[in-house]
Amino acid sequence: MSIRSSTLFVSREVVAFKVPPGEVVSSNWSPPYIWQGGLRVVEEERLPDIVDHYAHTGGGAAIDEMVKPPEKPFFAMRLKLELFNRLSVDKPPVIWAEVWYNPLDTSAYNCVIANNGEDTVQLASDSPQHLKVFAQFPGSGYKPVDDQSDHITVDRPIQVALGLQFKEPEDSWRFLEVLDRYHTRYSALIESYNYEIRLLNIERDMQNGIEKLSIKERETPGKIMNQAEQDEQEEQIQKELYLDKQIHDDNDDNDDDDDDEDDDEFGDFVEV
Repeated sequence: MSIRSSTLFVSREVVAFKVPPGEVVSSNWSPPYIWQGGLRVVEEERLPDIVDHYAHTGGGAAIDEMVKPPEKPFFAMRLKLELFNRLSVDKPPVIWAEVWYNPLDTSAYNCVIANNGEDTVQLASDSPQHLKVFAQFPGSGYKPVDDQSDHITVDRPIQVALGLQFKEPEDSWRFLEVLDRYHTRYSALIESYNYEIRLLNIERDMQNGIEKLSIKERETPGKIMNQAEQDEQEEQIQKELYLDKQIHDDNDDNDDDDDDEDDDEFGDFVEV
C-alpha cells in the first residue's frame, strides 16, 4: 500500500517552549524558548490496493474474502507537522521532531495518537499564534491506537509536550486555514467510509442469501422452478380457480330454478 504526500504549509520562523500540564494558555509559557526553526505541514494519504470485490474464482471463496471493508479514516489519512532546522541554504533541512495529527473522535472510532489520549495539536485559548503539540522523535512514525488494540503491549513512541509560537501573525492564520480545510476533507472521508460500510453490509447480506439458497438447492429434493415454470404454474392455478368459480355459479343458478318451481306448486300469493 503506497502513501501519497502533499505539503500544505511551511513557516520558517517558529519557536518552541516547555509547557506545564493543564489548560493551553500561552501566558503560562515562560521564556526562554528551547528551540527555533521551521514548521512544515504534510498531508499523507494511504492509497488502497486495487481489489475486485466481485471477483469469484473457484466457487468456494468465503464471503469475507469477497467483500473487503475499506480502511478506517483514522488510518487512511493523517497530518504530519515537521519541525526542522535549516543549517544552510544549499542543504536540505534536518528534521528535529515530528507531530502526527488527526481530529480526535473517540465516540465513533476510539482512536488516539497521543499516549495520554489528548489531541496532539491544541490551539491556545488566549492567542492564535500559539499552540500545544505532542512531538516525537523524527522517523518514529504514525502509530495510532484503535479500540481493538492493547495500550500496554503496543510499541508506543516517546512523546513530549511542546508549546509552539509563530513569529509572524500571518503564518498563524495560514496554519489555521490549512487545519480547517483538512478537517473538512477528513469529515468527507468519514462520510464516504460510512457510506461504503453500508453498501458492503448490503452486499454481504446478499451473499449470505445466495449461500443459503445454494444450500437449500442441495438439501431440497427436486429442482427449483425457473421463472417460466413459475409463470406456467401460476397460470394453471388461475385456470383452476376460474373453473371452480364457474361450477359454483352454475350451482347457484340451479338452486334459483328449484326455488321458482316450488313457488309454482303453491300458486300465486294473493293478498286478502
